[in-house]
Amino acid sequence: MSETLQTRSAQSPDDPIPRPTRRKARSHRKEPTDTLGAVYRNRARIAISAANGLVAFLFGLAVETVFMRFVGLGRLPSYALQIAFSTQLSFLLARFVTWRDRRVPFFRTMARYNAQQLGTTLLSIMLFAGLDSIGVFYALANLTVTICLAPISFLVAHNWSLAEQRGARVRGSTLILQNETW
Repeated sequence: MSETLQTRSAQSPDDPIPRPTRRKARSHRKEPTDTLGAVYRNRARIAISAANGLVAFLFGLAVETVFMRFVGLGRLPSYALQIAFSTQLSFLLARFVTWRDRRVPFFRTMARYNAQQLGTTLLSIMLFAGLDSIGVFYALANLTVTICLAPISFLVAHNWSLAEQRGARVRGSTLILQNETW
């Protein structure tokens, strides 16, 4: 007991009194660590990507309708042309809105994004042609294809075409290079 008194009396009156710290309240919910956890951690980016996808979809649908009704092209050529236009709009939205926090070179990223979209485009044309051949209305076929392929496109963009170069991180407007020697 004398040690405790000596310790207390050895403190000067100006020293702050040690106060017990509060424990953080524990949440009863556990954060998933698997695929659901990845979705949860990226939920804002996924929501932004979905909104951008809707904008690109509506733009592409308008382009497709113009080519069919005013230019006189068939459904499949109009669909292929709208893909070219909406892919570029989709890239700009992805680069400057969805993944705006990533430091990536514009033209390299655009080339990768277009290569990624080429793969999904071939798949989407086959799916659209199949739906068209069984008589599905072109707008509904377009929507179905978009819904089916959007998650694949997001994952590839997130992990490859719009991924940062290894070691580069952005904080505010500052680029911090890790594991780099100059």
